[in-house]
Amino acid sequence: MRRGLLLVLGVLTLASCAPLQLTPPTAPDPGKAALTIDRQSSQAVVTFAAGNLDATKVQVTLSGVNLAVNDPNCKVDGAQLVCTLCTVPAGRMYVLPSRGVLVAEAMYQRPGSASYSLTTE
Repeated sequence: MRRGLLLVLGVLTLASCAPLQLTPPTAPDPGKAALTIDRQSSQAVVTFAAGNLDATKVQVTLSGVNLAVNDPNCKVDGAQLVCTLCTVPAGRMYVLPSRGVLVAEAMYQRPGSASYSLTTE
């Protein structure tokens, strides 16, 4: 009897160490958007491709060293540049020549208000 109780306590102790999933996994983007950085000598070209559905409320955030872009949609936010766009239509791309980019992140929505994000280095 005592041995069985120890076994049950051991199993409960191990079960309490199992990771809990507090948030459900996000579904993959049905529109298959893409975010890339094409590095060239001293420049980089950041591209957000909407995929096969319109991407709305698009926000591209650049992080890096001595960041520079020539786009009025982009504003300095601390140590980052944040480029705020309205909609990138299905099949279209937002192309941003830049300098100093190490990491780019895109946040956007799809029809029906589902939100998604992409990150690339």
